[in-house]
Amino acid sequence: MSEGRLPVIAISLAIVAVVLAGIATIVVATRGAPAAESRAVAQQSAPPDVRRVAASDVVALERDAVEPVSARGAVVGVKVIDDQLRAVLGLGPTDVITAISGRPIRRQFDIYDVLVGAGMMNTTALFVEVLREDTPVLVRWDLDGDLRQARRPSSVGGLLGRRLPSVAPVRDPLLDTITQIDDHHFSVPRATLEQLAADPTRFAQNARVMPSTKLGAANGIRLYVVRQTSVLYALGLRSIDTLHSVNGIALTDPARLREVYEQVKSAATLRIELTRRGAVEVIEITQTP
Repeated sequence: MSEGRLPVIAISLAIVAVVLAGIATIVVATRGAPAAESRAVAQQSAPPDVRRVAASDVVALERDAVEPVSARGAVVGVKVIDDQLRAVLGLGPTDVITAISGRPIRRQFDIYDVLVGAGMMNTTALFVEVLREDTPVLVRWDLDGDLRQARRPSSVGGLLGRRLPSVAPVRDPLLDTITQIDDHHFSVPRATLEQLAADPTRFAQNARVMPSTKLGAANGIRLYVVRQTSVLYALGLRSIDTLHSVNGIALTDPARLREVYEQVKSAATLRIELTRRGAVEVIEITQTP
């Protein structure tokens, strides 16, 4: 394999890492029961239920405000038991929180853990996966206030209220070598890609990938919680982007994954067609010497 093709393959691995996660979810969904398939379609077809909530109210979830919920002998999530807190968070009496920002929630400590991490990342929104009457629903909490400030002793008492040391998000130094030409064009040096090629999972980490459907049919792959310290963010991708195609090849059919890989590994430029806030856009990523 020539040295000139290695950096391009690195980019291809980035796309394939995202595609694989989405395709795996699609395959699992298609093997499930019809009822489960209908629920998945409903979840992806509907936009997130957006609610503005105080950071202090979210932090209150750490204080013995939830209890685990089991189904068929396994814990599937937690339910908020405080009526007032449940109301301000926009949850119903039977709603079960199954994940927050991509982290499965099965016990009280899981909430504590995810909020600590979100506070360190200066997160301004949390994506909450909820089972509502056995139907998956995505809720977005837009935070009013700072999570780290809300978790300080003046807001939270006891062990959980101890002030944590201030830790800045760790930024990969390689991200600084990625050049943003404008909102839709990016260039990546060959040397950067050669270093990233050794660990392609760095492209897809710090993001949640799910299949997207429209009117009951697959129409691409949707990204959630793309963090500002991730390679995906540096390459112009954002939370709630729906990726439709790479260099003209649709990301809707598991059988075309190999075709996507073969196309991008030989391309000097990647054109990613996506929908962002209802508008179709194209991201172009070009390799530079």
